Amino acid sequence: MEGTLPVFDNYCFYVHRLKTRSKLNYKAKLVEIAKELQNPFIISLGKDISDCSDKIDDYFFSTKARDLLNLDTNELIQAVEGYMGCLGGIIGSKVYIPTVSENDINNQLENVELNEEGQECNNKNKGSDIIRKNLRFSWTTVFGTDRSITSSDAIVEYASILFNLGIWYLGYSDFIVSNRSSPTEGLVETDRQVVYDFLLKGAGIFDYIRTKLRPFLSSSSSKSKQSEEKTAGSADEDGDQQQERTDTINEGSDKASTDFSDVMLKVLYLQCIGQAQELTIGRAYKKNTIQPIVKLSVEIVNMYKEAKDLLISHFSEDKLAENRVEKFVNFFMYKISLYQALALNQQAFQQNAAHKYGESIATAKKAQHQLKQTLFLIRPCVSITLPQTSLQRPTNQLSPIVDATLARLERENTIIGYEVVPSIDEVSELPQEGTRLAKSRPLNIPNVHNSWSNIDIPSVFNKDKILQESDLPSVIVK
Repeated sequence: MEGTLPVFDNYCFYVHRLKTRSKLNYKAKLVEIAKELQNPFIISLGKDISDCSDKIDDYFFSTKARDLLNLDTNELIQAVEGYMGCLGGIIGSKVYIPTVSENDINNQLENVELNEEGQECNNKNKGSDIIRKNLRFSWTTVFGTDRSITSSDAIVEYASILFNLGIWYLGYSDFIVSNRSSPTEGLVETDRQVVYDFLLKGAGIFDYIRTKLRPFLSSSSSKSKQSEEKTAGSADEDGDQQQERTDTINEGSDKASTDFSDVMLKVLYLQCIGQAQELTIGRAYKKNTIQPIVKLSVEIVNMYKEAKDLLISHFSEDKLAENRVEKFVNFFMYKISLYQALALNQQAFQQNAAHKYGESIATAKKAQHQLKQTLFLIRPCVSITLPQTSLQRPTNQLSPIVDATLARLERENTIIGYEVVPSIDEVSELPQEGTRLAKSRPLNIPNVHNSWSNIDIPSVFNKDKILQESDLPSVIVK
C-alpha cells in the first residue's frame, strides 16, 4: 500500500527583509579615536576593516547580491566571517570567543613557547574591550515600531551582521525551493541537503544572538559615564560594570530593539527549525517511511503554534500590524493548518491499516475539510516577499493526494470493511507530541582578524575619544 502513495514534497518559506545600515568609515574614524593620528598600524587596520565591511555591502545590498543564480555562497559566508573577525578586535574577548576546533588545539600544542613568561607578555592586553563603545553604528529594523536603531555598541553591528546572515539563509533556501523544486517530484536530494543545512545554520545564528550576545547588549544606546570611566587594567571590574548595565532594559536601548528581543529571536529560531523539519517529510515519503510522517507533521504544528503564541502574547493581537508581525503570524496559522491536514491524511492510512475502515474515511474527510480551511488562510499571508503562487504550491500538491486518499479508502471499505462512517467530529485526535528530527547547527566564530595582531589596544587607542551621532550618516529607512 505505501509504495503507491503519491509524494508530498513542496514548500513555501516566509522570507524577511534584510536589515540595512549606514556604513561607518573605519579609515577615518579609527584614526579619530587613536592616541596618534599618524600611527601606521591604525591606518592599515582602518583600511583592512573597511575592505571587509565593503564586502558585506557587495554580498547583501548590491546588484551582485540580487543575482542569486550566480552568487557564490561560499564567498558570501567568507565575507561575513572576515568582517566578524574584524569586529572581534573591537568587541573584545569577553564576548567574542572564536570556535576552537581539534586542529586548532593540535596546532597550539605544537607551537607552545618554552618561555612562558615571554608568551604571557605577548598576550598582555589582547582582547581588550575598551573601544567597544567608542564608535557609532546605525541599522534599520525588521520588526517593531522603531524603524531604525543607532548605537555606540559594536555588538549591535556584530549582531546585525549575523541577523542578516540568518535571514539570508532563509531567503536563499526559499530561492532554491522556488526555482529547483519539481511540481511532482519535489526537491532532488542534493538541493534538499543544501536547504536543510542552511536552515539549521540559520537556527544556530538566532540561538547564538539570543543566548550569547543579547545578555551583553547595553541597557542604553548612549555610552554611560560609568563605561567612560572604566580603566583598561581592571578586567574583573569591567565585567561587573558590564553586567550592571545589562540588568536594566530602558526604552530605546539596544537590548529593547525588537529585532533582538528574546521573543523575536526565539520565533526566528523556531521558524528555521520548523522549515528544516518540513524537508524531512519529503524525504520520508521518498524513502517509503510513511509511519513517522504523522509525528513529524505534529511536531511542525507544535513548533509553529509555539511561535504564533509567542508573537500574539508578546505584542497582543491589536498591535501585530503596528509591530510588523501580522503577516508572520498569518503565515504560522497557514502552516499549522496545512500540516494538520497532512497529519490527518496520514493518520487515515494508519487507521485503515489497523482495519478501522469507517474511522479512516472520516479522518480522510476531516483532512479534506482542514485543507479547504487552509486555502482561506493563503490570502492573509501574501506580502512583498511571499507571493500567492508560493503559498499555493503546497496546497495544490496536497489537495489531489488527500482526494485520492479519501477515494481509495472509500473504495476499500466498500469491498472489504462494510463499516459505518462516523462524523468527522468523532474521529481520534492527532497525537499531542511529535518527533523532532531537525536540530540547530552551531555558528562557527572565526579567529580575530590578523590585522589586530600588531595592535595593543590600550596603548594605541584613547578610551575617552567617543564618536557622536553626527559622525555617522543617518541610515535610510525605506
